[in-house]
Amino acid sequence: MLSFDDFIGADEVFLTGNMQKSRP
Repeated sequence: MLSFDDFIGADEVFLTGNMQKSRP
């Protein structure tokens, strides 16, 4: 399963269309 961090990163990809994960 995806980790919570990976889930957030994937959500960022869907929202922004970028392949890079957004990190705080």
